[in-house]
Amino acid sequence: MALTESDASSLANVLGSLGFKVYLVKNASREQMLQALKGFEEKLRGKNALAFFHYGGHGVQAGRLRYIPEVKKRVDFGKRENHFEGFPRHRVGSFF
Repeated sequence: MALTESDASSLANVLGSLGFKVYLVKNASREQMLQALKGFEEKLRGKNALAFFHYGGHGVQAGRLRYIPEVKKRVDFGKRENHFEGFPRHRVGSFF
């Protein structure tokens, strides 16, 4: 995962050079991911805009759901009670 931060920075630089407003969040906790998505949604609300969300990293799947795990937290997603620990990937689209 050593390259994901540099990939994110490179992508942000390219998109920024093309005129896109870029909101870059790295190594976020679940709460930081949620706050960043809420902030992104607020910036888009009421505008006719194109939104691009990129996640560079590993995800996990438990049952039929996929999760974006916190970078610095080890969670056994095989245990149902831990499914609330990751950020449900399907929720990303609900912000836009």
